[in-house]
Amino acid sequence: LKKAVSIQNNKTYILSYWVKTSDEFDSDQGEATWSVQNSEGIDLQPSVHIEGTNGIWEHRHYVVQMGSDTNDGSFEEVTLILKNQKASENSTLLIDTILFNPLISDTSVTVYDAVYGDVLGSVTPAGQTAKTGYDAYRRAMVQTSNGRTSGITSLFLVRQWLNTLVDFEFP
Repeated sequence: LKKAVSIQNNKTYILSYWVKTSDEFDSDQGEATWSVQNSEGIDLQPSVHIEGTNGIWEHRHYVVQMGSDTNDGSFEEVTLILKNQKASENSTLLIDTILFNPLISDTSVTVYDAVYGDVLGSVTPAGQTAKTGYDAYRRAMVQTSNGRTSGITSLFLVRQWLNTLVDFEFP
């Protein structure tokens, strides 16, 4: 995976992402790394080794000090490179929600349902997370905040799934 980005010199950046690897990822020969290269293909800092997650999603982040000795606020084109050079093809590496931004910045993330556009989750600049679960009619039913359920809504609208020609009796 390669992505060219423009960075400001003498700034500290954060590379954050979600990662999931297979159970045998760490025991396999080879390595998986992130690196940052300049336009000539030279690594601007040591590569970051990616540790395995044993089949679960984990959030990772790394501090990346970028730039030269200039203090003029100039920009430089760099390439973020992710390599999975494990020997076995069973050593899967899944990456999601990659974010590379200045350390001192306000960044928030919102995740939408691809089909309906409903908000499924969000992350605030302070790192707080929120998720929402919906029923079959796209009504918000469950809200979680930082992994804890903060609200559950239960609607007893069973009748809407029944044939309207049949009398419905409440128990």
